Amino acid sequence: MQHHDLLAGKRIVFLCGSDEEVGSPSSSAWLSHHALGSAQVLVVEPAVAGSGALKTARKGTGQYEITINGLAAHAGNNPEEGISAVQEMAHQIMFLHSLNAPERGTTVNVGIARGGNRINVVADKAVLGIDTRVTSEAEAERIHAEISQITPHLAGIKLDISGAQSRPPMRQTPESLVLMERAQQVAEQLGFAVEGKAVGGGSDGNFTAALGIPTLDGLGATGAGIHARHEHIIIADIAPRAALVAGLILGGEAHVSG
Repeated sequence: MQHHDLLAGKRIVFLCGSDEEVGSPSSSAWLSHHALGSAQVLVVEPAVAGSGALKTARKGTGQYEITINGLAAHAGNNPEEGISAVQEMAHQIMFLHSLNAPERGTTVNVGIARGGNRINVVADKAVLGIDTRVTSEAEAERIHAEISQITPHLAGIKLDISGAQSRPPMRQTPESLVLMERAQQVAEQLGFAVEGKAVGGGSDGNFTAALGIPTLDGLGATGAGIHARHEHIIIADIAPRAALVAGLILGGEAHVSG
């Protein structure tokens, strides 16, 4: 594009964040600052697995950790003197999963549960790692309040709760819908079709969409097996997807040279 002098009057800001997978704790402020005033944001996260669809909406995400402190005791000689952090952990897991509201697009998942260190000891410590996904700010506030205000089930247990909703939901807006339609027009010029889809995973596009900037996600590689051992990309699709991004940067026209 630069070689053909097609970028006159356009300023492109490219960000490759190293902490996106853990919620962009150190880069989100930088990203939001530099995104302000942008005409559009194009996110080259992977396409929807299998279909190659672009991502027009994403759930907001949160991460929490609960450390449960009990009291150790010998499991055979004096178990009554102990307070089991593992038993408390079981109660809290059941409560946390009760917060799921699939009819509202809300999921709460305890993905990490660690407790105890010896089989013959009443466990004095346990840790829970929790992932949350929401489609609205109201649900984000509800889930945060519920988790932040958790109280012990067993007498003598102490809880240490940390975490927050780290990404706001990425909603489809009239402006982002126009961007999606433009992507479809560019793809058609390039000889293929693309569809849009709402997904559960979060990305840095959540932050820019929350600023009111038209944002389109999933413009990166096609493939399948995300986060699995068989994760892969389809090499033959790399050039067409790059041309799609180029066409969107140019304002909706695909310029392809032989």
